[in-house]
Amino acid sequence: MHQHYELTKYPKLYRKQYWGSFGYEEGKHRDMDKTIFENRDSFVEKYRIKKNIGAYLPKYVNKHTCGTGNSLYDHIEIYETYDNEFIILISPYSVGDESEEKLKKNGWEKIDKMYSLFTKSFIKIVPRKYKRFHK
Repeated sequence: MHQHYELTKYPKLYRKQYWGSFGYEEGKHRDMDKTIFENRDSFVEKYRIKKNIGAYLPKYVNKHTCGTGNSLYDHIEIYETYDNEFIILISPYSVGDESEEKLKKNGWEKIDKMYSLFTKSFIKIVPRKYKRFHK
């Protein structure tokens, strides 16, 4: 059995993510298949992901996760790109048409599924404001 992060082309980026820690055996999971691993690889390449930020977010980036209800901010992941941007990724389990519309109105973009076959995924790109940020 492998962990999720090991089945991507970018294990260093996903090793410390909650998603990356789950075990996987092909054909034994109804909510996961190679599509999710391929989507994760494409995400890194398309958005030029440089590193996984982890749980820490600068305050000016964190404010972008407010305004549409906390239940939508499930399975949050934060990345930094080679283009000096932050990408906030969320994959909530329950997103109806109304909630999806709220996310879109607040600047979130729907992308290919990144967490499981049963969750929708959304990103928000936030330009980096400072060369360095402090905790």
